[in-house]
Amino acid sequence: MRHIVAFDISDNKIRRNMVKFLLRRGIRLQESVFVVNIRAKEKQRFIKQLQEIVSDKGIVHIFNICGDCEKKSLAINSKSDY
Repeated sequence: MRHIVAFDISDNKIRRNMVKFLLRRGIRLQESVFVVNIRAKEKQRFIKQLQEIVSDKGIVHIFNICGDCEKKSLAINSKSDY
């Protein structure tokens, strides 16, 4: 299932680690917004890894994108095909 991951992290080192982690699993939509594919059985491990990276030094949001929502989504002036 596709997920949108958005974060707000002010610490440069932690932010770089988060970006590297997310780029291995998906594509970047904006500076701190990524789309990733996560299987249901992998989701808890993925969340734990995010928690380990961010600790208490920032905020991470994860949004599930259902199939119907994905079909209805739209990107304007986007060069990415996600």
